[in-house]
Amino acid sequence: MATKLGGSRRGEPTRPAHEGRLERVTERPVMRLRDLADELERRRASSKDIVVDSANMQLVPAAGGQGVDSVQMAVEMPGADAEFFGVQPWAHAQLAAKTSIPKPYYDRMLNENRGELLAANVNAWLPDKERRMLRVQDGRVRAVVSDKFNVRLDNYGLAYAAMEVFDEFQVQGQRISVTAAELSDQHMYMKAIRDDLSYTVGTVMRRSQLIDDTVFMGVTLGNSEVGDGAFFVSPYMWRVVCQNGAINETTLRRVHIGERLEVGIFTEETLKLSDELLWRKVQDTLHAGFNEDVFAQWVDAVRAGREVVIERPTEVIENMATTFKITEDRKALLLDAFTEEAAMGNNTLWGLSNAVTRLAHLEGTAEGAVDLERLGAKIGVLAGTDELEELLTIPATPARRRK
Repeated sequence: MATKLGGSRRGEPTRPAHEGRLERVTERPVMRLRDLADELERRRASSKDIVVDSANMQLVPAAGGQGVDSVQMAVEMPGADAEFFGVQPWAHAQLAAKTSIPKPYYDRMLNENRGELLAANVNAWLPDKERRMLRVQDGRVRAVVSDKFNVRLDNYGLAYAAMEVFDEFQVQGQRISVTAAELSDQHMYMKAIRDDLSYTVGTVMRRSQLIDDTVFMGVTLGNSEVGDGAFFVSPYMWRVVCQNGAINETTLRRVHIGERLEVGIFTEETLKLSDELLWRKVQDTLHAGFNEDVFAQWVDAVRAGREVVIERPTEVIENMATTFKITEDRKALLLDAFTEEAAMGNNTLWGLSNAVTRLAHLEGTAEGAVDLERLGAKIGVLAGTDELEELLTIPATPARRRK
């Protein structure tokens, strides 16, 4: 692909010009596209895929290893000596699921360095008549997936495909800013907005001045090379006043299912990104993510949420915690964030939505942040629904017994 992911400043995660008058509140680090490109290329060079019968793979205790490193994966290939690989946490989770070993028990064996016991359990219950693909990176098994797993739909190719689409929008005069790029062991996320397409959903008080509450249209794309979900593109809303992002549930998805591969080792040289039809479909999906009609409907739902006043936030947040399984520490942060929204004159459902997405700035993992941005988007469009009525319903206090 012609686009240089790391060589152009056009797509760098950045603060658009309209943001300059507001202070940045983001606590999570933003990855530069050049850094993303460098890391993707490094991972690509250190990765290989091994298709193997389950009978030829087994866990073995690792002398002196602790935690996730208390065992190794031994892989035997025809005509070659066995290779030994470390095992990353996500691959451990997949092995637990594949062998139906309860995860708490599996983790206990890891945490207590019971490598022999863990290896015996996994090897006893791992189906021996299945063919699996081991995705290896930096000498460690990062995923145990089906031999039909589509390795062509990888993070490196997706990042370049996305930048080509963003370049096409630029040529058409639709300015694109990449606001965030994140890469974890399990996922890659990119978030981009159109600088030329914004909506005003109301007003807020900021530094004793009434200003427009502006949101910009964008997309979030996500991918997992290790089988933790499908490639997706979702509408994305970026709010200027606090730089919160929300991810709409309207999602275009593509699963990682391809053709069955033969037994053997497949390096990057043998797995060329040659499937033009695949990448055309991916880029069509990215184009479809910038759907102005879908975004306009989302804005209308947000405006309706601004009319819903949250009169008893403590009780409502308590209800939210029960419904959406919000932890105790997050409840306290959520109440603080909503108090800040209320101070701006936004003690509404829209304010509650942004209180949730504010927590994404403080989240320790990329996956956790995306979950909060999805939850915030969901909360913001509940106006007129039964689910909102449940959140606003304050449980009756039991009457005290008379002595």
